[in-house]
Amino acid sequence: MKTIKERLERYHLISFVKDETIEKGVFEIFTSGKQNKKEFKKNVVALRFLTNKGYRYRMLPVINDGETNPDAFNLYFQYFTDIKVTESNNGKNIIQSALKEASRQFVSEVIIQFTRQLRSNREAYDILRATFAQGRARHIERVIFIMPNMKVLAVETKRFKITKRQIE
Repeated sequence: MKTIKERLERYHLISFVKDETIEKGVFEIFTSGKQNKKEFKKNVVALRFLTNKGYRYRMLPVINDGETNPDAFNLYFQYFTDIKVTESNNGKNIIQSALKEASRQFVSEVIIQFTRQLRSNREAYDILRATFAQGRARHIERVIFIMPNMKVLAVETKRFKITKRQIE
């Protein structure tokens, strides 16, 4: 697997401009290239919300070179990020799907924005915990949830991961 520096090299010809409307954090958006139109709008809304709370992100365009295309880059943690904005209220399916897709993209951070109240917060938490305890989604270090009431929950996944020492 490539290093972060090697993966960032793909974007060296892309220019980014800082969104000056952000008051607390940093939001940089690409000036050349594009993302899927529908996904782009949802991603911008989610990232603007987080950056207005002090987070720092650079939105990344799709590059058709056979490599995976993360949605954004966390400038503070140096994590590639995948963003999922959902319309469903089934937290279990949303989380499983988001983590599976993020694992394929080898990102370290996933942002999941729930636009509807979940049927069961407990079920969503249990599937999140089980995914990491079973050794899936190993590359993901952090999951950020934006809840329907606009509350932000950032979860460090290492607390769920089982180490070799725990197995022995």
